[in-house]
Amino acid sequence: MKAAPAGGHGFKVIGSSVRRLDAASKVTGKAEYVPDLQLPGTLTGKVLRSPYPHARILAVDTAGARKVPGVKAVITAADVPAGRHLGQNILAVDKARFIGDEIAAVAAVSEDAAEEAVRAIRVEWEPLPAILSIDQALEEGAPEIHAGQKNNIAEAFDITRGDIQEGFREAHAVCEDEFETQEVIHCALGRHACLASPDPSGRLTVWTPDKSPFLARSALSRLLQIPAGMIRVIQPAVGGGFGGNRFLPLYAICGALALKAGRPVKLVNTREEESTATRPRLPVRIRLRMGVRRDGAITAKRAEVIGDCGAYLGLNPSILEVAACRVDSLYRIRNLETKASLVYTNTTPKGAFRGFGNPQGTFPVETILDALAEEIGMDPVELRLRNAVQAGDVTAHGWKISGPGLTECLKKASAAVGWESKRRPREAAPSPVERGVGIGCAIHVSGNRVMGDFDGSTAIIQLHEDGRAAVITGEGEVGQGSSTTFAQITAETIGIPVSSVHVPDVDTDYSPYGMGAFADRLTVIAGNAVRLAAEEVRKQLFDVAAEMFEARVDELERDEEGSFYVRGHPTRRLTVAQVAGKAFKMRNRGALIGKATFDPDTVIVDPATKYGNISPDYSFAVYAVDLEVHRRTGRVRINKVVVVHDAGTPLNPVNAAGQIEGTAGQGLGFALGEVILRENGQVLNPGFLSYAVPTALDMPDVESLFTDTYEDGGPFGAKGLGETGMAAVAPAVINAVYNAVGVRINKLPASRERLWQLLQRPGGRRSSRKVTNISGRESLG
Repeated sequence: MKAAPAGGHGFKVIGSSVRRLDAASKVTGKAEYVPDLQLPGTLTGKVLRSPYPHARILAVDTAGARKVPGVKAVITAADVPAGRHLGQNILAVDKARFIGDEIAAVAAVSEDAAEEAVRAIRVEWEPLPAILSIDQALEEGAPEIHAGQKNNIAEAFDITRGDIQEGFREAHAVCEDEFETQEVIHCALGRHACLASPDPSGRLTVWTPDKSPFLARSALSRLLQIPAGMIRVIQPAVGGGFGGNRFLPLYAICGALALKAGRPVKLVNTREEESTATRPRLPVRIRLRMGVRRDGAITAKRAEVIGDCGAYLGLNPSILEVAACRVDSLYRIRNLETKASLVYTNTTPKGAFRGFGNPQGTFPVETILDALAEEIGMDPVELRLRNAVQAGDVTAHGWKISGPGLTECLKKASAAVGWESKRRPREAAPSPVERGVGIGCAIHVSGNRVMGDFDGSTAIIQLHEDGRAAVITGEGEVGQGSSTTFAQITAETIGIPVSSVHVPDVDTDYSPYGMGAFADRLTVIAGNAVRLAAEEVRKQLFDVAAEMFEARVDELERDEEGSFYVRGHPTRRLTVAQVAGKAFKMRNRGALIGKATFDPDTVIVDPATKYGNISPDYSFAVYAVDLEVHRRTGRVRINKVVVVHDAGTPLNPVNAAGQIEGTAGQGLGFALGEVILRENGQVLNPGFLSYAVPTALDMPDVESLFTDTYEDGGPFGAKGLGETGMAAVAPAVINAVYNAVGVRINKLPASRERLWQLLQRPGGRRSSRKVTNISGRESLG
């Protein structure tokens, strides 16, 4: 990392708040999402789901469904290939493992006919004992949800770095507690949906909002047993994702119905199905013990992490690894021990959600750090500054840190929130409404080499004869503004207006291979590929212009409008359109096309040691929260949120601020109210009427700030930022609550009811945490 170029960013387009390319189509309703798409003869698909959390399927009788007028296809597990993806079949084969598990599906000429057909399917069930919690799953002799998985343990790993015993012996103060984070859903306005259409040649075209169209094609190929080249995946407009629009059985079911019926089929989740049959955030339980010296230096960290992955494995092993390990690279921790395991339960399978496990693992650490700071009489900000990773550090897990981004974020956030003036003294007398401030920090990747030895991206840019550019990439736009970012990078590099750049939807038949939107990878990984392709086009432009001027390339200059001229002869000028148009008429030239692949210099993490530099850059975020707590009701009112991001150069400040504000909203929901409620495996609060997702009325003032840094690894000094801050919000809120009323919350969400109950405890401002100091004395703080 280095300071931004002197005299400002020095760019024409980069660093400007350019209006998003898709803004007009979305606000006018012209953007077409999967539910809006309609092909001639399209059938409506519906899925029969299990009403039991755990039951053996003895027989499925579809005769009644086939007799319903208008039904064109009915499928069960017997009608589809038996392949698995992420541990799950297209349709349940022998058992249903959660309420909502896919059992059968139909396609009919109308929604009414499809629903009638689903009701007509008869299933003979043998209910089985259900495992509905981590504790039940781990009981000795508990029923196995998947045969051969003793104690329902799906995955487990242990990591040790340094000398954990010596680390705790060095500690002046040690804090230990158990934390829990909850299951939450994504609440994207766009529901999961799929449109699949077969053609006479056997090819299948699928329209899906999946964030990784090429990975979706691979999954469809594996499940439907069709060669990947016979499947075309198109990504239309996406109505939000936040990690939730990864591959679901719904897509394969839709494809299987289309192939069976020989006609297009569209499947759209109901809002209830979004709550019961998608892939919510992995809930975890973490037992955490940390120690510090008198000067605040962290000496040791021990964590026992258990994740409830639900009925199927999915992406949860990777999510568990992030929850258990990522926060370790936020600070200079040398002695650590981590034991992590993942257990099956008869609940909805869990999956990716913004932050990908990072919020679950960061919340306990950031909370314990505040407790440790109090034990040694040190300000929480100062303790973090004392331990923050710095430029040149290699963290306990092998991450190479390029700059002091965390330190700069901490200083800027604490100053902006008024930390010293607003922080409530511990000895202050109680009042009905108390005010507090809290802080939370986070680190995240900008790419992650986890799928084989490729974490790259390819871009193709074609300059048309009118000087307009098409940027063709396999990295889809899922609402985060990546298409606009690619357009800005292209415009800046080639020297054309952003309005002259078009970024078409991803189409696996015509787009180059891309891995998709995850791990905050698109700005750095795909952005660098776009930059390199644009540089190739720019070089070709200079070559053609030099021929037209009959001059050398090194004699050419460009004016503010991007036109070319020969140095010393400014009167004759050629526009980009004139040069590009001429190329189409030149021998052995034609269209000016740039193609480039960027794959960063990172490594595959050793699966046993979990060690290695997985990302080209790491971003930091610090959230500072100013809030009030009403003692009588437990109500928390957020006055202000200050967010400081180390994201390198913000390529589009207004889009970056939008990402931050979205993270703040989701993070506040995670901290204060959102939770999936279940009874006997049944979700009790599906839909927005009963699920407490924050609305615009709940949003506080959010001040978005950035550090003044320039990251060499990203295009024009940029890093990812869409996911980083999600991990910092909850601890900032919880630490502010403690500063206000002296109650330490270790289980999310910190709902009004939970906080009110804690406030009724004797002692008023006493914490529920357990503290062990160097003498071995245990007390309540």
